[in-house]
Amino acid sequence: MGANATCYQMCLTDADFTNLPAGDVVDRLLGEWQTKEVLGATDDRGSFNFSAFYGEYRLSVTYLNRTADATFSLPRSDDTKHINIRLPPGPAA
Repeated sequence: MGANATCYQMCLTDADFTNLPAGDVVDRLLGEWQTKEVLGATDDRGSFNFSAFYGEYRLSVTYLNRTADATFSLPRSDDTKHINIRLPPGPAA
């Protein structure tokens, strides 16, 4: 039994970069472990809660034709992460 026999059980791809069974499992897990687009409205205090995995995120907030964009990171932690976004000032009344 050559090295390729062992690799078939443990490697993610073959020599042509075609997924082997282990690679298919990893691809499925990576697809499950992603936070997809989350849409929602804030509560009466302007708060919005969602659950997400560790990683980098892009955030876009829109209110009365004003938009604020931000990026943030969720590192491994047992603490709740709070992100504050300030909208640009609206037109003077």
